Amino acid sequence: KTNRLRMNLTHLIYWGCLFFWVSGIHFYALKFFSPTLNLLTSYGKLQPNTHHNSSRWLYTFTARQAWLTFYVVASFWNLMVLIILVSVSFQIEDNNTIIRGKITTNDDWNFTGLIHALKRLRGSTQLYHRIILFNILMGLQLARRLFETSVLQTFTPKQMHNLPLFAGVAYYVFEVATPLIEGSAFPTTQFSSSFSIYAAILVFIIGSIIQNKHHRILYNIRKQNSNNKQKKEQYAIPRGGLFSYITCPHYSAEIIIYSSFVLLFEGKLLCIWLVLAFVEENLENRNTKQKTEQ
Repeated sequence: KTNRLRMNLTHLIYWGCLFFWVSGIHFYALKFFSPTLNLLTSYGKLQPNTHHNSSRWLYTFTARQAWLTFYVVASFWNLMVLIILVSVSFQIEDNNTIIRGKITTNDDWNFTGLIHALKRLRGSTQLYHRIILFNILMGLQLARRLFETSVLQTFTPKQMHNLPLFAGVAYYVFEVATPLIEGSAFPTTQFSSSFSIYAAILVFIIGSIIQNKHHRILYNIRKQNSNNKQKKEQYAIPRGGLFSYITCPHYSAEIIIYSSFVLLFEGKLLCIWLVLAFVEENLENRNTKQKTEQ
C-alpha cells in the first residue's frame, strides 16, 4: 500500500508536469489569435512599453534583469537537481535497498518518498545516466546563455510584464526537472543504442556554436551603434552567417539544441517532445519578420 501510494504521488507529479506543458503550448498559441496577448508577451522583447503610472506595479524588472533572473534561477535549480542525481548515483547500494529497480520496505529513513523514487529510477541505469547527461548539457546551455546575456547582449531600456516574467521562471523550473519527473514515473524505459547519446551531444554542440556565432553578430551591430543612442535602441538588419538565408538563425539553433534532448532520450519521453514544441511555438513571433523587413 505504501509503495502504491508513492507511485501514485510520482505519477501525480508527472501528470502535473504534462498539464503544465500542454496548457503552456495552448496558452502561447492564443497569441497568434489575440493581439492583446501577443502584445503582452512581447513586452521587454519587441514591443515598446506603453503602460501608465497606475499599472507600473505590473512591470517589476527591466528586460535585462528579467533574463538574468531566468538564467540564474535555472542554473541554481539545475545544479541542485544534478547534486541530488549524482549523490544517489554514488550512494552505496546493497541488495536490501535496490533489487532490479524495485524498492523494498527497508528505506524507513526516508520520509518524503523522493529518495524512494530516485532509487527506483536508479535501477534503470540507462535512463538514469541519460537524465544526468541531460542536466549536464542543460547546465552548459544555461551557463552560456547567462554569459551572453551578461556580456554580449545589449538590451533596450524596456521592462517586462510580470506575467511573462513568472511564466519564464516556471518554464525553466519545469524544463530542468522534466526528464527526472517523467523518468521517475516510468523508470523501466529502455533504449536501443548508445549511439543516440553521441549523436545528441554532437547535435547539441553544433546548435550551441551556431547560436553563439549569431548572437555575436547581433552584438556587433549594437556595438557599432553604441555611440548613437537612437540607433542603439533600434533593430538593424543583421548581415553575415545564416542571416543571409533565414530570418532568425539564432532561434533555429535553439530548436536544434532542444532537438538534441529529444534525440538523447530517443524520442521516448513525451514531455521532452512537449518542451520542444513549446520552445518552437514560443520562438514563433509574427513581429520579428515584420521588424526585420522594415
